[in-house]
Amino acid sequence: MILAAAAYARWKPRTGLAGQPPEIRPQAPRELRLALDVRAWGALPLSGGLLDQPAGLLDKMRYALSVYEAVTSYENRNKLETVKWKEAHPRQWQVVQEVNELRKTHGG
Repeated sequence: MILAAAAYARWKPRTGLAGQPPEIRPQAPRELRLALDVRAWGALPLSGGLLDQPAGLLDKMRYALSVYEAVTSYENRNKLETVKWKEAHPRQWQVVQEVNELRKTHGG
């Protein structure tokens, strides 16, 4: 789920590929889709309150959203000011590093 959230955040369409079919964006994991919906609509996935959600779901949604936001921020940084970005976003940089380690050990 973590690597899928990172791949979804990292994806950018290629331009200038004449005659090539359009690339398909990787699918966001379920937990990320739910987290983005909760943020957009202000409602939980299931009726009721926080304690009515399936065990562990909100934690997984938070992890997926954290990865998505960190990787998106990193990918959208000014490439010439990477050091400044790392200093300004130490927690997001830590998440990006952990994702990169996961990619090395588990592929992706």
